[in-house]
Amino acid sequence: MRSRPLFPVILQVSGLLAVIFIAIFFLFQTINRNDLETSLQRDSQSLKSAYDISISNLSQQMVVLASVFTSDPQVQELFFAARNMVRAEGGGRGAEESARLRAALFQQVSDGWISMQNSFGLRQLHFHLPPDSTSFLRVHVPDQFGDKLSDVRPILAATNHTLTAQTGFEIGRFYSGLRGVVPFFYEFSDGHREYVGTLEAGTSLDDMIERLDRDLGAGIAVTLSHHARDAVSWDELDPEERTSNHECRCYIEASTRPDLLTWLDNGLISPQQSGFALNTSLLEWEGKTYLMTQFPMRDFLGEQQPSREPVGTVIMWQDKTELISSWRKNQRYLLLSLLVAFFVATTLVIWLLNLMRKGLQHRVDIATEELEKTHTQLDSLLAASPAVTYSVSLETHKVTYIAPNVMHKLGYKVNEVYANPNWWSDNIHPDDVGKDTIQADWSQWEDDRTVRRYRFYHALGNWLWLEDRCKVVRNQQGVATELVGSFVDVTEQQETEEKLRVTRKRLELIIEDFPGALMIEDERRCVVLVNTAYCRIFRFEKNMRTLVGSDARKLMSESISAFDEPETQQTQMDSLLEMKQPSFNDEVIFADGRTMERDFLPVSEGSEHLGVLWVYRDITLRKQRESELRRLATTDTLTGLANRRYFLDRLTQELLRTRRYDAIVSLLMLDIDHFKSINDRFGHAQGDEVLKIFSQVCQNSLREVDFIGRLGGEEFAIALPGTDIEGALQFAERLRSTIEETVIPLPDGTDLRVTVSIGLTRLSITDLNVDTPLARTDAALYEAKHLGRNRVVVTSKVVV
Repeated sequence: MRSRPLFPVILQVSGLLAVIFIAIFFLFQTINRNDLETSLQRDSQSLKSAYDISISNLSQQMVVLASVFTSDPQVQELFFAARNMVRAEGGGRGAEESARLRAALFQQVSDGWISMQNSFGLRQLHFHLPPDSTSFLRVHVPDQFGDKLSDVRPILAATNHTLTAQTGFEIGRFYSGLRGVVPFFYEFSDGHREYVGTLEAGTSLDDMIERLDRDLGAGIAVTLSHHARDAVSWDELDPEERTSNHECRCYIEASTRPDLLTWLDNGLISPQQSGFALNTSLLEWEGKTYLMTQFPMRDFLGEQQPSREPVGTVIMWQDKTELISSWRKNQRYLLLSLLVAFFVATTLVIWLLNLMRKGLQHRVDIATEELEKTHTQLDSLLAASPAVTYSVSLETHKVTYIAPNVMHKLGYKVNEVYANPNWWSDNIHPDDVGKDTIQADWSQWEDDRTVRRYRFYHALGNWLWLEDRCKVVRNQQGVATELVGSFVDVTEQQETEEKLRVTRKRLELIIEDFPGALMIEDERRCVVLVNTAYCRIFRFEKNMRTLVGSDARKLMSESISAFDEPETQQTQMDSLLEMKQPSFNDEVIFADGRTMERDFLPVSEGSEHLGVLWVYRDITLRKQRESELRRLATTDTLTGLANRRYFLDRLTQELLRTRRYDAIVSLLMLDIDHFKSINDRFGHAQGDEVLKIFSQVCQNSLREVDFIGRLGGEEFAIALPGTDIEGALQFAERLRSTIEETVIPLPDGTDLRVTVSIGLTRLSITDLNVDTPLARTDAALYEAKHLGRNRVVVTSKVVV
C-alpha cells in the first residue's frame, strides 16, 4: 500500500501546537502584567496617601500659626480699633486714621511674621474685614490693600459665615498656597466677644514636597490650570515666580526635581485635567522607567464640592527601573521556555507520526512494540512538561504512578519513589504535614477537587514550594479509590508573594509609628485598621489585631466613657458620621484630664462612600505649655502680681470702657517709702521679702473686680473699677494704715515696718491713652513724698 504524504499532517499539527503555545504565552503574560499593574497601582495609592496626610498636617499648622496672632491682646486692640475706624471713614481702604492703625498693626506683628517665616516657612499673613472680606493688611505685601476678596476666595466667605477656622488650598491674588483662616474676635473685659474679621496664614507647598521627596524617594510636582489661576491672580504677580508651560497649558506651582519640565516640554506627559481620581502610568526616559502617579489638586471649594473641576494636578514619579527590568526579564525567560517546549513537542510529534506510519504497515506483529514505544514517548512528553503528574492509592497511600520528569523537578528517580511507600509524607515540610498531606480529609473537598500548596524536599537538599491540583477518582459503586493530580514548582511565585507580604508589613509598621491614634472603618462600620496608639489612648487592653474586623459601633460605645462629656461627644461623632464631611482639629477633653485633637476624614471614591478615618493626637503637654507661657507673659515672677505690660493692657481696656460707657475707674500709684535704705541695710533678699509681703497685703485688700500690678522696683498701681474718687480715697487710707501696721520679721529676730506713699486719680473720657492718668498719679505720688511720705494725695487735675 502506498502511504499518504506526511508533510501536510506535520504542518497541521505544528500549526495547532503553535496556537496552543501562543495562547499559553499570552495567558501567562496577561497574568504577570495584571500582577505588575496591581503592584504599581498599590504603590501609586501609597504615594497619594502620604501626600494627603502631609497636606492635612500642614493645614493644621497654618491654623495654629494664625491663632498665635489672634490671641495677642495688642493685636486684638489694634485690629478692633482698625475695623471701627474703617467703618467710620466710609469703608473700603479707609482714610488717614485707618492708615495709621494699619501701620501700627504691621509694626506689632512684623517680628512674629519674620520669625514664623524663618521657622515654619510662612509666606502669607493677611487681615480681612467683614462682610465682604476686604483686605485690610497684607503683611507679606503691606502696600496692597482695600480689595474685596469674598467673590474670589471661598475660604474667607466660609469663615465669615461659620465663624470657625477653615483650611485648604486656594489660589490668591498674589500667590497660591495652603491656607488656614481663623475668625478674629475681640474680647471685652466683661467676657463677651465681638467678631472683628478673619486672619489668614498661608504657605507654599515647596518645603512639604521636598520633605516627601526625601522620605519617599519620589519626585513631586504640583501644576495649576491656566484658567483656575488666571481667574484669581493679579497681573502684578511675578510671572517668573512659577513656571508657565505651554505644552501642558498649565503653571508649575512647585516641583522637587527638574525632570518634570523636560518631560512636559517634550510632550512625554500631560497633566490630567478632569474626570479622574488616580491615574497611574509608566514613562521611559534616558534608560530608566518611572512610575507616574497623577491625582487631582483640589482647592478649598473643590474639597467642599467634589463635583467641581480640580484646579490642577499633583504629579509624583518614582524610579521603577529595577522592577520593570526584572519583569521584562521574566517575560523573556517565559517566551524562551515556551519556544523550547514548542520545538521539543513538535519534534516529538513528528517522530511519533513517523513511527505511527511505520506501525500501520506492520499491523499486528508490531502493534505491541508500537504500544511500548508510545508509552515511552508519553513519558518523554511528561518529562518535558512543567507539571509532574501522579496518582496515589487512597487505600495504601502509596504512589502508583509518577511522571518521569520528577527527576528533573525534584531530583528523585521514579524507582526511588515507587520503592518508598512513605515517600510523599517523608518529604513534605513538617510545618505543612498537618494541613496538606494526602491524608487530608478529601471528603470535605468541593467537587472532590482541591488545590494545595506546600514545601517539598528536593533531593539536592533544598526546599521547593509546590502547587498541587488533585482530584478524587471513584469506581462504579462511588467508592473513592485513587487520587490523581499534578504539581508544579511555584517557588518564585511564593517568594514574590512573600515580598508583597513584607511590603504590606512595612506599610503597617509605618501606620503603627504614625504620631497619633488611627482607626479606619469601612462603609459597613467594620474596623479595617487600628494602631497601638489608639488602644493606648482609649486604655484598651485588647490587642490591636483582635479589633480588626470587629463592629466599629461597639468599639465606639466602649471608648465613649473615656471622654469628659460622653453624651456630647456621642452626639458630635454621630453627626460627623451622618454628614460625612471632613472635620479637623476638634479639641476634646478626656475624663482623666487629657486634651486630644481629633480629625475626621470620610474616605470615598467618586460618589461611593468607602469608610471613614478617625485620628486622635494627644496635645495635653502643648496646652499645658501654652497656659504656662500665658502665665509667664502676664505675671511678675517675684510678687506673683500682674507685670507692667499686663497691667497696662487691662488698664487700657478700662479706659476704653470709660470712653464708651462713661464708666467710673479710679487709679492709685503706690511707692514704698525709703525702700532703697531697706536694701542697703538688710540686703536685696530681705528687700524682696518686703515686696512679697507688701504685695500680699495689697492683694488681700482688693475686691474681685479690682486689679493690681507691679510697674517696676518698689512702684505699684491699683485700678478700682466702679469706685469714684471719694471711695478710692477711703480705700487708699485703709490700705496705707494696714501697711503701716504690718510687722515684717527680720532674720535677727527684730521687726521691720514700712510705710507707703499713694497718688490717686480717676480715668477721664478725655484721656488719649493710659499714659495720661498714669502721669497724673505719678505727679500726685511725687507730691505725697514731697509732703513727708506715708500719705495719700489726690491729683487736682481730673477732667471728667
